[in-house]
Amino acid sequence: MKMKKKILSAAVMAAALGAGSAQAANLSSDGTGQVLLFPYYTVQGNNETLLTIVNTTDKGKAVKVRFREAFNSREVLGFNLYLAPFDVWVGKVQNAPDGGAQLYTQDNSCSTLDTNPQNMLDYDYSGSRSDGGPEGPARKREGYFTALEMGEIDSQATALLGDDGHWYADDDEDTLAPPAGVDTVKVKVWDRNGDGIIDIVHKNGMPNYCKGIARNFSSMWKYDELKPSYGFKQPGGDLMGTLAVINVQAGSEAIIPGVVIENAFLSVVHNNPGSLRPDWRDIGGPTIIPDPVYSVVIDGVPYIEGVPYKVRAYLDAWESRIVGWDDMNDPIFDYVDALSVVLMASKVLNEYTVNPATEAETAWVVTFPTKSHYVDPEYARDITLASDEDADGWHVDGDGKPLPYKPFTTLFNGKACEPVTFKMSNRDGERFLVRDSDISPRPPDGGGTSLCYGVNVIQFGSTSNVFEAKNTVVRISDDSLSGPSGWMEMVLTGKNHTLGEEPTLSSHIYKGLPVIGFKMTVLGNSNVGIGASYAAGVSHAYKREVVAGSNNGGR
Repeated sequence: MKMKKKILSAAVMAAALGAGSAQAANLSSDGTGQVLLFPYYTVQGNNETLLTIVNTTDKGKAVKVRFREAFNSREVLGFNLYLAPFDVWVGKVQNAPDGGAQLYTQDNSCSTLDTNPQNMLDYDYSGSRSDGGPEGPARKREGYFTALEMGEIDSQATALLGDDGHWYADDDEDTLAPPAGVDTVKVKVWDRNGDGIIDIVHKNGMPNYCKGIARNFSSMWKYDELKPSYGFKQPGGDLMGTLAVINVQAGSEAIIPGVVIENAFLSVVHNNPGSLRPDWRDIGGPTIIPDPVYSVVIDGVPYIEGVPYKVRAYLDAWESRIVGWDDMNDPIFDYVDALSVVLMASKVLNEYTVNPATEAETAWVVTFPTKSHYVDPEYARDITLASDEDADGWHVDGDGKPLPYKPFTTLFNGKACEPVTFKMSNRDGERFLVRDSDISPRPPDGGGTSLCYGVNVIQFGSTSNVFEAKNTVVRISDDSLSGPSGWMEMVLTGKNHTLGEEPTLSSHIYKGLPVIGFKMTVLGNSNVGIGASYAAGVSHAYKREVVAGSNNGGR
């Protein structure tokens, strides 16, 4: 079936503004939410990465934990995690015997991990899935990871097992009701051993019955039975977590909180452990039409002239992308832009120090967590439109080859470089632009300074070797530093780094790129004969730039 881009109509906008029930994917203001974005993991050098995921509620949670490699954000490990009320899960990313990385945990919370430790895998970037980047195990040694709440466990949920061997819903869903003549037995979804205790609740330090989840996947949640969403309620949020990069040999550790998103998933998105879903395409809801339109908050601005700004931002910010059609022949839209708009920044700000008196080294981690949805050629092929007049040429060139989506501008083929600009400031307020000639490796193809990967590590000065990052390093030379200490402004507003359409009375353009990250400074004290190191991690600050029409309150 031919598919073409759709622009949200004024009628849909009016319906959304009048709905009164719109919710928004937004950055959390209190550190808890549905989605946790962790901008980095590494096992380079002697580093290991610790991570925690905390359920702060009295409800059980199903969470998709996913690790992605640094080059093109291809998945290297994904699994389902089932957290009991008030549960904490802890894991560690460490060296693997194959030269890559593996996940190790001593935590007892129910999960679908096959082994412990579990090696990260190269299936998604090797062989027929090659994307032009390296295919060896070293590619798994750096990356980032996410935790997505798929749903809250309905501890009271029951299902019906028919004497015909099939499962049926024990609720008002008539289409899943048992047919006439089939006798059924009521079974509790989350008490499969029938002892009256929820399977995932810990008893004497261990979950009661993790095998109950496997039983559900092999029977109740099979594709031809009840869907995996059965037995869940809408994700409720209130997850929190941290990452810590630790180097035991050097005696250093730095802890970074996750970037937290609230109101991302507005329906249950629980899937089989081997599924690549949920991901950012599932943000909001399955369709825009006829379902209510869900929205985005930018920079904490809630209202403009009495109209919810968050609704207008969502409606007017970007071209809605159709990725398929549902059973009712309604279009299914790609919602990845909803997260990208929340994370869009025109500038990234942070400090640095390479002061030799404290043996200081500094690196910045700059991660684009949604980039692969815009630049990965395999993803592009999944939703490429027919190259004909009915498709408007959207997302393909004249030969039908895929093109990148805005706000990114280059398809990945070993790298996908986006221009940036570095502006340095010393502690006395003197500012200057970093020259392209002072960046290594030199900008590709004679172009300007660029960041080329999903995860980018920027080292400051000739001596910094924070994380011993091997694959994705950009280095600023000593000559370009504004002094031994200072701060830098990284400008992301390159050509076509925008989401949205030309500003009108009711439209907005968001400038920059969707970005997260932090800076890490490692300090030494060998001058006093101790030889230990100290590390400090600080999340980046951001500036956000929105161009809007004249009746939006002047934002």
